[in-house]
This record gives sequence, C-alpha cells and structure tokens, in this order.
Amino acid sequence: MADKWNGIWSGTVEGRPVIVEKYDESGDLRARTAPKEDDPRTLRQQGGSGASLASFWKEDPIKVDGPTKADLGINLIGDGGFTPDGAAEIVSHIP
Repeated sequence: MADKWNGIWSGTVEGRPVIVEKYDESGDLRARTAPKEDDPRTLRQQGGSGASLASFWKEDPIKVDGPTKADLGINLIGDGGFTPDGAAEIVSHIP
C-alpha cells in the first residue's frame, strides 16, 4: 500500500508556499515548501559557463518531517530555513 499523506493546511509563509500533511497510520507530520531564494544549495547559473553542483534543483520542494508539532516546528527552522516566527505560524495551523 502506498503512503497515505493527507493535506491539513496550505498557505504562504515568509513568501514561500507551504503544504502541511499528516500521515494516515502514524499521525506523523510533513511540510513541503520551496527553497529560499538565497539557499546556498539552490542551483544557479554561473556567468553562462554552466551551473554549480547542488543537492537539489531550485524547483524541487523541500520536505521537512516531524513526528509531533513541536518537532516539525524545530525542523522547519533547521531544515526548512524558516525563522522561528515563520515556523510557529505554520505549526499554529495544525489541528
């Protein structure tokens, strides 16, 4: 059986789209968002000579997991690049 993630909130926080999902069986949480424009891992063109290596493409979403709301909030800051206020705003929408 495939993973069953259900969307529980979507919106824009700090200029980035965010979708929060909850896993059916375990209740774990996941947020998907776009990388920050100034994220050093974002692939950028370098003077027409090609692109730098990066761990993900700019258009690929970042997935941030957390078994609880508190864990997700912490991971949104550390792994997602949100400010503490931005992470708190996202977590506040989780029932």
